[in-house]
Amino acid sequence: MAFVGVVLAGGKSLRMGQDKATLLFNSKSLLDNSVTLLRRAGASEVLVSRNSNSKNPAYISDIYPNKGPLGGIYSALMASPLDVLISAVDMPLLTPAQLINLANAATLQANDMNAWQLNNEPLPVYIKNTQAVKQQLSAILLNKHGGKSIKYFLHTIGVQSVICNETHTLINTNTPQQFNDVLASPLV
Repeated sequence: MAFVGVVLAGGKSLRMGQDKATLLFNSKSLLDNSVTLLRRAGASEVLVSRNSNSKNPAYISDIYPNKGPLGGIYSALMASPLDVLISAVDMPLLTPAQLINLANAATLQANDMNAWQLNNEPLPVYIKNTQAVKQQLSAILLNKHGGKSIKYFLHTIGVQSVICNETHTLINTNTPQQFNDVLASPLV
């Protein structure tokens, strides 16, 4: 089954105080680490939701600016006809095996779900790229009265949780302390 990998890396990194995508983890930037992770998980290509002026063809800008991660997800769904496996740039402990497990769950389970996540966490997430999913997300993004969280969106399209026994790998590093804790972890 073919799917596109997507790295959400367009945030302002306000709590971190610097661009999270450029932080070094195991001698690689978090962005390079995320791209490599998705490729190892089997993504046919990897897109980066970055909102930059880069001429890199893998970088996509938000169709609906300033809508947070949902804006990046919508733009990724519009950029490719394939399903998307989405990760955040600030999740350095994810493994290819976990993402493969997520993608396999999506292809092996014949039900009316449109998304799969690990341990009820909003990211990483595998989303079917259907017209109905894109219409639902567009409606949420255009609604001026809230509901802009990934969890809310996934609930509206039908999401199934896949068990991940390595919960420490689902940590987001949003602050310098969280990032330093990951770097100091004996699991790294």
